[in-house]
Amino acid sequence: RSRRSKQDPLTRQYQQFEKAMQQAKLPARLNSEGALDYAQRLAAHTPTTLHAQITAYTMLYLTARYQHPSTHSEKSVILELKQTLSAIKQLLPIK
Repeated sequence: RSRRSKQDPLTRQYQQFEKAMQQAKLPARLNSEGALDYAQRLAAHTPTTLHAQITAYTMLYLTARYQHPSTHSEKSVILELKQTLSAIKQLLPIK
């Protein structure tokens, strides 16, 4: 089996976020850096509007990853993450 098949959907979704940041020539997340620290570091490199979207994405990811399940199913959270990432990508200077 490939490594990808062993990863959960939340991890794969966050990796898509990291890839989008790299494609926009923004700093990559450090191995020792958590998602919230990374989002805060991106603030120095992004306009306020974009940073607000990045923060929203990060908080949604962290809530889904570390808190008890709520009324949202994993599929609905993944869909919300995808929609938020799509909004972020529209604001990024991806070439």
